[in-house]
Amino acid sequence: MENTIKVKPINTKEIKDAETGTGLMLTNAENSLIKTQRDYEVGATLLKEVKATAKDLDIKRRTITKPLDEAKKAVMDLFRKPLDMLTRAESLIKKRMVVYTTEQERIRKEREDKLRRQAEAEERRKKKALEDRAKKAEEAGNTEKAAELREKAEEIKVDAPVLAPTVETPKGISYKDRWYAVVVDKTKLPIEYLMPDMLMLNRFAVATKGKIPVSGVEFKSEKIVAGRI
Repeated sequence: MENTIKVKPINTKEIKDAETGTGLMLTNAENSLIKTQRDYEVGATLLKEVKATAKDLDIKRRTITKPLDEAKKAVMDLFRKPLDMLTRAESLIKKRMVVYTTEQERIRKEREDKLRRQAEAEERRKKKALEDRAKKAEEAGNTEKAAELREKAEEIKVDAPVLAPTVETPKGISYKDRWYAVVVDKTKLPIEYLMPDMLMLNRFAVATKGKIPVSGVEFKSEKIVAGRI
């Protein structure tokens, strides 16, 4: 099997030479005024000439673009398999990195929550111990000591440690949150987020010729010249 993709040289002279004729046609079209039957017939003749020239140029264009399209397809096919495999490899690695970092963050947060609960329990224990001493002081008639102990209890604060992330992100790797929307009930969407289906509406307009009304829609038609070569 040949390991080359070939494209023949393209001669553009004939097409560039055609610019003179097409430019003249455009000038004639710009200067044309249709006010009489004669003008109307001249315009129809010019239209046929324009369409015939456009068809001829389009055929020439396709003789040039066809081998280019075939070459491009061959190039795309050549790169598709290895690029697809690399895309799959990238996706797999990224997914597993996210799974790992998410799990490690869950473990870290779980440990941090446990330490927070322990700190809160220790804070309650210390405050309770001071409150118990304050009650005993009150029972003994020492209200000043009881007030002092309660004041100390109010000042007690046991802070839980904040654990550092357990995963060290390699250089060149970063994470970001990708937010996206999921429509769960389209009947509740605000009007500004609704998009009319113009393809369906236009097809309905063609099928019914605008004779069947649709709420919120106005059907219109425009006259189009269809000229045969």
